Amino acid sequence: MTVQSAPDREEEFAIFNHLESVVRSYARSFPVVFAKARAVQLFARWDSLSRLSHGLLEFKLWAQSHFWRTDSLAASVRERGNLLKCRLEQIVQKYGPGRASAKGRGMMRGIDLKSGEVAGQVISTAFQRGLIVETAGPKDEVVKCLPPLVIGEDQLSQGLDIFEDAIESVIGSNVNTGA
Repeated sequence: MTVQSAPDREEEFAIFNHLESVVRSYARSFPVVFAKARAVQLFARWDSLSRLSHGLLEFKLWAQSHFWRTDSLAASVRERGNLLKCRLEQIVQKYGPGRASAKGRGMMRGIDLKSGEVAGQVISTAFQRGLIVETAGPKDEVVKCLPPLVIGEDQLSQGLDIFEDAIESVIGSNVNTGA
């Protein structure tokens, strides 16, 4: 039988970083916030690991009481998701369905620009203006917006303004006149 010693500070820090990384990856990978039961189940699985220290248990209890005490985080994410959807739909209306279309759900959305070359120019322009966005799709034709779940409305609007300006500067000369 092997006896494990309690983790030292360095191990605790590594475990905490791993825990935070996993939580962030889940949050960025799904368009909706975890259900309370899912979060509790996830933390319960981590509790069963023998290497967890008392500090991580305290973190678990703090996170549950801080983020899941009410449904305010989930409501906030729904509001931000609706704002993102509306703004992206307004942007694509300028160019028509042959040039751009909105895609996605929740806080995972994007604009299909029908061309990887155009999408690449848009992300470069956005980056020069202080916004980091990525491409997706089989030909990198979709510029995706993946804001943090806890983003403020002002920050989200500011980022969407930069995004809209970047698209306008790349394909603005081809604005849909029928809209």
